[in-house]
Amino acid sequence: MVSKLNLGLTGNSCRLILFSIILISARCEDEKPFASQNLTLVLPISVQPANALISKGDTLWISANISDSLYEYHSKKKYKLANFNFGQTSLVIRKLVDINKLFGDQPGAGSAFIIFVEKGSITFQGDTFVDYNFFYNQITKSYQLKIALVPQEIGIFCIASLSPKDLNYQGILDLGRSNEGQQ
Repeated sequence: MVSKLNLGLTGNSCRLILFSIILISARCEDEKPFASQNLTLVLPISVQPANALISKGDTLWISANISDSLYEYHSKKKYKLANFNFGQTSLVIRKLVDINKLFGDQPGAGSAFIIFVEKGSITFQGDTFVDYNFFYNQITKSYQLKIALVPQEIGIFCIASLSPKDLNYQGILDLGRSNEGQQ
């Protein structure tokens, strides 16, 4: 004797239930978006002579020899960045002429210096900003820079390094997962 179980379902109802079961079982897990993390990589640059006073015609050297395992300021970890393009890294050169003005309001003074490059390259030289690139030494696995500034006029100048903005390390650095499981 064969018994039939009749649930009172029509053909369309069975298809709807079957489709729902397939849809629920095929559901993907929600993908977590990438987490954003700010990194402050330390790129030590030295200035020689360290003396605050130089004479017109003297040479002021700005140099760097930095391992490609770069130190991150907040985490105190090192991250390997081989042959990375740091983008627009700049020297800001201003002549300090008015003690009542902020640094950004002082006049640009790039034209007060003759600039030579021994290592690295200059990509732009304006009156306020001098954009430069590090040279990546494949043998020593280091970033190198050596720029000479020779003052052509007398005055009080401020030379500052301006870091590049918004570097994207995605696909270059693997920082693991956040506490929330995000990459």
